[in-house]
This record gives sequence, structure tokens and C-alpha cells, in this order.
Amino acid sequence: MKSLGITAFSVYMENYLCFEETLIKVLKEKKVDAVLASDELSAISVIKNALKHKYKIPEQLSVIGFTNGIMAENFVPSLTTVEQHAEEQGALAAEIMIKRIEKKLAAPMVQEILDTTIVERESTLPVKNFNPVI
Repeated sequence: MKSLGITAFSVYMENYLCFEETLIKVLKEKKVDAVLASDELSAISVIKNALKHKYKIPEQLSVIGFTNGIMAENFVPSLTTVEQHAEEQGALAAEIMIKRIEKKLAAPMVQEILDTTIVERESTLPVKNFNPVI
């Protein structure tokens, strides 16, 4: 994002009771054009509240959420997500646990990195010729 001159910042929502108020304040004050939410429910809440306040999704605000659950595909507009491949994560975790139980793997922490993918849907503008300079 730095190489593209984009400034990122985080907003922590302590509770959902003030979600709408906090979101709209941030959208107006910071002139936000995209949100990467930490989970599917938060991303859908962003879309719902932004639409309520007349933001156009994705023309004025693109939204992406983590996890690729059933809500993402069925919400309107459908939610672009970061697919974390939960089944692959679970299988790998089970494999590591079984190896530990069978004493085939030492006790130190194991770090595995799994690839993620973006599932593009209606909540983001299409990516066109995106070639970041790294």
C-alpha cells in the first residue's frame, strides 16, 4: 500500500452497539474508499450501515471480509472475501496433533503458512491491471 501512496489505518470496534455511529463518523472524517473487515459479520455490517447512509457499494466504498461463508455469497451485494481455506487449516492442524500424540513430532511450536485467495464478488470494484511496485 505504501508503494501506491495509500494510507491505511485501523478502527477497533469495542462493541456493536455503537458500530453504525463509529463507522459513519470514520467514513466521513477520513474519506475512506475501502474497508477490509476482520470477519464476515463485520464486513456485512459495514455494507448494511453504509447503504443505510446512502453510500454506493462498491462505487463509493469497496468492502472485503475474511472467511468465505454462506452469508458472504448470499448477502446483497455479495461480499468479496479472503478465503482462508478452513478445511485445509483443519486437516493440517489435525495432522500435526496426531503426529504429536504419536510422538512423531517434537513439542516445539510448528509454523505453517497457507495461501489465501480473494473471492471477488459484488462488494468491490473489479481489479484492473493492478501491478504494485514492491
